Amino acid sequence: MLPKEINLIPNKKTLSPQQVALRRRLGIWMPLLLVGYLVILGGVLGYWLFLTQNSAQLDIDTNTEKRLITERTNDEGLYSLLKQKALALTKIFGHRTDFNSIYNYFNEVAGSEITIKSTRITDNGTTVLEVDATNSFAVDSYVGRLLQDGPDHFRRIELDGVHLAPGGKYTISLEIDVQKTSVL
Repeated sequence: MLPKEINLIPNKKTLSPQQVALRRRLGIWMPLLLVGYLVILGGVLGYWLFLTQNSAQLDIDTNTEKRLITERTNDEGLYSLLKQKALALTKIFGHRTDFNSIYNYFNEVAGSEITIKSTRITDNGTTVLEVDATNSFAVDSYVGRLLQDGPDHFRRIELDGVHLAPGGKYTISLEIDVQKTSVL
């Protein structure tokens, strides 16, 4: 007869063959699952550390850029002010009459028989020119030359006065509106 086993420890259970097979399979697969879980957990933690470091570096870079921007705020205001002034000067110089070239033109037209006595600019921009001439022919040729060039350079030429001095010398006074776009 077969010996009978007597279980003296009533709480200890014996495993059935199916449970033993299950434990054997779990013994093989459990370490693999644990290793896989640890690999995934390590990857997630590594990625989290990577993002944390990048975030910290981005914060440092952002603060540096903000500091540089605040340092340049005064420069930007100064640049804006200088730009406005430069635009204003450009506008002023664009509408400004070149009085030097006007005077040179009047002098060039004068020749040797005409002497420019005075030149002045009135508040409304009109040029008042007083010249001395040696004879009436010089007066006629000077005024004629100005009238000949008039449509190109002048809006208006007005003869204000002609005076004859005792020595035969003439003094004439002209009022001339110069075109601002004219280049004499």
